[in-house]
Amino acid sequence: MKKYAGRAVLLICLALAGILMYSGARDRKKAAALEQNAVLTLASPVDRETVKQMRLTEAEQEEGVSFTAWAQEENKTVNAEATGRTKQVDLLWICGSSQQLLPYGAILNPEDDQGCLLDEETAAALFGSSQVEGMSLQVEGREWVIRGVFPSPRKLLILQDTREGEGIAWNRITVSPKPGQSVRSAGEEFSVRHGITGTLLRWDFYQNLLWLGELVPGKWSDFSGWSENIREKSQELRHLLQTEKSVMELEYLKLYRFGNGAILAGGFCIWAELFLLLGRRTKRNENICSSCKGEVS
Repeated sequence: MKKYAGRAVLLICLALAGILMYSGARDRKKAAALEQNAVLTLASPVDRETVKQMRLTEAEQEEGVSFTAWAQEENKTVNAEATGRTKQVDLLWICGSSQQLLPYGAILNPEDDQGCLLDEETAAALFGSSQVEGMSLQVEGREWVIRGVFPSPRKLLILQDTREGEGIAWNRITVSPKPGQSVRSAGEEFSVRHGITGTLLRWDFYQNLLWLGELVPGKWSDFSGWSENIREKSQELRHLLQTEKSVMELEYLKLYRFGNGAILAGGFCIWAELFLLLGRRTKRNENICSSCKGEVS
């Protein structure tokens, strides 16, 4: 009986490890997708005319980059007239493609000034189902058509801000790097080209340790270079930790933490399984040795 119980425990550990490792890898993959673009926090928010000029400038470049300006408004009321239900959500006003901010799920195109994207939880609360594509809802006295839903973040509505004269000022810009270009380089080049004061959110500090290579100066003996690089990285880390996070940035942190936590837990299950196997084998060897000694005596 003990033999079968032990095997059952090993199988449970193996199955749990597989589930945790798969879940962790899935969340890490989503986090990596959110991290692939440069996110600039702006010291001075930009208006619609500034963003239009930026797009003209990018169009004139030999290799212009795509970007999306965005900002968040919290705790706004969304109304579904079809059901008479309301819900409090955060509004994510964008000027560009939603895919640069949320690379998975439905996409809201830059020219779509009538559509919106909604999270599944809010869709179910408003309409009783997450199958709501083509349905309408009202926000701030205007009707919007739902183009699609996404699983997370929760309680979020994404809209193109096409309001003339009353549009929101955008305090974030997400920039897609050119092929082969680093996220850091893309953010720095964009800021210089458009004369804006934008600080890059270094999400790679959470994702891996490759950024430690940036601490190394041109020459190992350049002590002033070491000091300057350490000071620069300290400032970037402080900015990352102290910046008030939007719902999209909190989603990244959640995916990263859950992903790493699940992978570590899966690794612990595998370690526990190996420990149990080793213990069983050791005990079996001890029993064999005892039997051999008994026969000799």
